[in-house]
Amino acid sequence: MVERSSAPGLRWRHRKGGVVAYWVCPDSNTVFEPRCVRLWAGSDRGLADMPTIELRCRQLTQEAHDKRWRPQTKKPSRMLRDLGRVYFVAGADLIKIGFTLDVPGRFDRLCGSSPVPLTLLGVMRGTPATERELHAKFAAQRAHGEWFRPSLQLSAFIAANAPGTSVGTPARIRRNSRNAEAVARQPENREELYV
Repeated sequence: MVERSSAPGLRWRHRKGGVVAYWVCPDSNTVFEPRCVRLWAGSDRGLADMPTIELRCRQLTQEAHDKRWRPQTKKPSRMLRDLGRVYFVAGADLIKIGFTLDVPGRFDRLCGSSPVPLTLLGVMRGTPATERELHAKFAAQRAHGEWFRPSLQLSAFIAANAPGTSVGTPARIRRNSRNAEAVARQPENREELYV
């Protein structure tokens, strides 16, 4: 049986050998660890030092609250800062905003898994935090995941901050453009193929 107390998160559990006082994190959405802390155990609840237990409960609750509303911000590593790139890829009337350390390799993998031809619109220096900021900035145009509907604001941002491709033209881009030409030459009606 569990009893609640006036101290935030304090719970009492009756065990075979007595009682146990423990704190449970009251906010289920927090990333605070640990989620549960054993504070006291004994044969009689009357022997517990209640002021100390309640003070520790308040301290743990405040720490969990601080962690939830004021998370620690870590600086991106030097490698991510120096080598990281935010890229913009267009395909099927959508634009993908992504982050990678290897733009040609990432673009090659995207083209290999995409059923439509893709175009690399631009690349800019950035970190995963930069990518998240851009996702938040253009959230109104979000179609799905990292894919966004084209807009004047997004096009202007790409033109101003990520003009052209600063990584050269990967082989997959060249192959993809040839595939686009071949697709354009195919007949509209599948029955024409068998005439």
